[in-house]
Order: sequence, then structure tokens, then C-alpha cells
Amino acid sequence: MNVQTIQIMVLLLDGFIKLAPWRIVTEMMDRIGRDASESLARSLVVIAAACAGLCALPAASIFGPLLLISYFGGTIRTG
Repeated sequence: MNVQTIQIMVLLLDGFIKLAPWRIVTEMMDRIGRDASESLARSLVVIAAACAGLCALPAASIFGPLLLISYFGGTIRTG
């Protein structure tokens, strides 16, 4: 198992956690300063899943990590 596989698995796990309508997800988003809405959580899932999909495809394997860097960089900057 390489690092890219672990990265994809973590992104998908994060996506499944945010898809479930758990109260802990919205509480934690509210605690870190985000708008605690389910629509924001689901839109973040779509972005993370798209990045994971691009990481998994060999033809687009360079674009997935670049999008992840910009996704996490934007998250850190706005947080």
C-alpha cells in the first residue's frame, strides 16, 4: 500500500463522515469557525471526492494532488 492509496482512503473516509447527518460534524465545523450547515459539509465532500478521484486516475494523477494542495491551503487560509 503506497502513500497515494492511503491519501485516497483518508479523503473518502472524511467524505463519508461529512455525508452522515451527525450532530458532531456540524458542532466541530462551528467550533473551528465555519458555518455549521449540512450543505457546506456536502459541498466539501464533493470537492474532496473529486480530488480523490483525480488522484486515483493514472492519466490525471498530477492534477489531483495539485487540487488537494489548493483545497487544503484555502481551508487553512480562511480558517
